[in-house]
Amino acid sequence: MRRTYLAHILFVVPIVIGLAFAFAGIPFYDNTVVWCNNSAKWWPEIPVIIAIILATAIMGSLCCRFYQNERRSAQYTGGETRLSAMLFKQSCWFVVAFYLTWVPYLTLQYMLSSGTGYDSYGLILSSATLVPLQGFWNSFVYIRPRYARDIVSGITSSFARATLSQRSKSSHVAPPPTCASLQP
Repeated sequence: MRRTYLAHILFVVPIVIGLAFAFAGIPFYDNTVVWCNNSAKWWPEIPVIIAIILATAIMGSLCCRFYQNERRSAQYTGGETRLSAMLFKQSCWFVVAFYLTWVPYLTLQYMLSSGTGYDSYGLILSSATLVPLQGFWNSFVYIRPRYARDIVSGITSSFARATLSQRSKSSHVAPPPTCASLQP
């Protein structure tokens, strides 16, 4: 019961906050070079900044706590801390995808608010390209471990086959002569 209540809260609260910001910004919507945008000075970028800071802090905290728990359990099991390294890599990929999407956009928004954003065609182009690709970057982060594992297993199996075939070729040496083969 408590878990479903928490799930509902975590589902509803972001939607309510997003709708509140969307409706509060209606008087400020204006046309920009590439998309419709909130033309108010500075405040519309605050939720994006908060999301970037929270995503980084949550991923860092998650990795730190997972590593501590794994280290504590490793002292009883005698195991190594391999999962925390995998979690750290995966969370770094997520944060990189998040930064790749939103930092150019945020930079462009600040430049547009200060009036200098229209002169930076490269930044406009990169923001207009990267922001719609957020779902692609997230799917890349999600499927990357599976493909990385398949690639590594393919490389190791092909290396093992090559090593075995090399060994078998070197083992095909003519057998030593017998006494019967030496008689005329």
